[in-house]
Amino acid sequence: MLKELTGYYRSKGISAVGFVCPYYRSCSAENRKVFTTAKEGFVSSGYVTHELPRILFISLDSGSAEKDPNKKTLESVRLWEEEMENVWQLHKNKHWYRTHELAYTILRNFKKGLRLDKARGYFAHINSAKCCENNPGRSQAKSILFDNCRQFIPGEIEILDPDIIITQGKWGKLAIDGVFPELHLPDYIPESLQEIKFLSINNHPVIWIETFHPRNGSFHTVNKPHYPLYEQVVINSMKAKTAL
Repeated sequence: MLKELTGYYRSKGISAVGFVCPYYRSCSAENRKVFTTAKEGFVSSGYVTHELPRILFISLDSGSAEKDPNKKTLESVRLWEEEMENVWQLHKNKHWYRTHELAYTILRNFKKGLRLDKARGYFAHINSAKCCENNPGRSQAKSILFDNCRQFIPGEIEILDPDIIITQGKWGKLAIDGVFPELHLPDYIPESLQEIKFLSINNHPVIWIETFHPRNGSFHTVNKPHYPLYEQVVINSMKAKTAL
């Protein structure tokens, strides 16, 4: 998987090392001095081996990023996120902690004794804008970055071959909305869960959970109260897959 994904990034010009994206000039036109080029995805070792259901998060831009491309490769990102970062020191109400928390909430149903800080060994995360404007206060990048990057996301998803996709915010949603065939919802999906769809990717069903970005107040009023329902949907879906 990682070799194929690296090849895909290179073929599209969006690899961290050897970056040659055709949209670089248009995306960086207004802030080239602080603009940093593509950061590759975070793909954990347990995600690759498929020990647990594969959860793929698709978020916005990275907010801030390293200038050194060697620190933004698949392996460098994995090494930092999976082995070096202290999850307990993450801000509890910000995006990255909430990402770990939701991954843990779902995956604990498939691995007895899983700790929140160890969930990072089993999920993947990609940005819907690969480059970064490094705006003050980590404010969101301009729409041109998301619009230009959108064409790269479907191929990335097909290689990552998830069981569950969780989009975080508008641009994560737009990256896949209408791209893959939508399947009929199983009977066990409650009507209250308007944010859940089933997609067909690589000839198998994939749960799509559309969430607000964790910094959006609606995430805490709409999505977080639904965590127990998300758990049950994933459990039922994995049981249905096993029964096939």
